[in-house]
Amino acid sequence: MIIGVGGMIVSGQARVVIQPDEIALYDWIRAQTAPNAMFLENPMWLEYVTWREGSLTPLPVTEPVNDPSVVFKENILKRRNWVEIAAWQKRTARPLYFITQNEELNQAGWSQVFFAGQWRVYQFSN
Repeated sequence: MIIGVGGMIVSGQARVVIQPDEIALYDWIRAQTAPNAMFLENPMWLEYVTWREGSLTPLPVTEPVNDPSVVFKENILKRRNWVEIAAWQKRTARPLYFITQNEELNQAGWSQVFFAGQWRVYQFSN
């Protein structure tokens, strides 16, 4: 069980402190993005705190390996093939975001929609 307490996530016996900028990121995601949004290069706690799908969380063995989002994560994202990423977004019509830490994303179709401390979020528009 995971419980958020004033910037701390408690999972079993482990305690992880989440910095205020990352809390602001999660708050923005929960408030401003659709539940079916896909996040690329996500921080470790994104799925658990926001209930949004991210590209970096390891999948449990029960996940179907031929699911379209699994194929997308394994085959397209790892190569950062921007043309295939755009095609996937157009096919699925899912909102697509890219999260960076202190990195500018200068790719066609991406625009910055959030910034807090080291966190930047870019949204893709086809």
